[in-house]
Amino acid sequence: MENLPPPIADAPSLPPIAPPAGSPDAARRNGGPAAPVTPAASPQPLPPVATALDFVQRPSRTVPLDYPFVLDGCLIDQITVRRLLTAQVAALCEGGKAPDPFDCYAVMTGLPTPVLRGLDGDDGQAVAEAAFDFLPRLLRDALSA
Repeated sequence: MENLPPPIADAPSLPPIAPPAGSPDAARRNGGPAAPVTPAASPQPLPPVATALDFVQRPSRTVPLDYPFVLDGCLIDQITVRRLLTAQVAALCEGGKAPDPFDCYAVMTGLPTPVLRGLDGDDGQAVAEAAFDFLPRLLRDALSA
């Protein structure tokens, strides 16, 4: 505590930095009226989605694990991969960017992304290959690029 500089006695001598031209606060800071604030567009509600369709056949693939593990007290010795629903694809692609593949695989398996990333390398590759085969063309193309 002995090496502290002395307290500042005067007001700072540097003038405040003016906002750049075109910024929302530039006019007000330069003596003019404040720029009008336009409210952000509220997000449109999603259309209704049937969440309990009774599919005649919904493909799934079960991947047996060479290295089982215990998660929340349950032995996990296999992981079942299911195809994504349209609403799930839309949620994963929100923002217009390709999602992280493991976020897709998490939705497809019901396991959290960190758990999938923590699998043994061979088990992780087997699950990723099974899941990638089940991705819709849109995501397969986006994640292959």
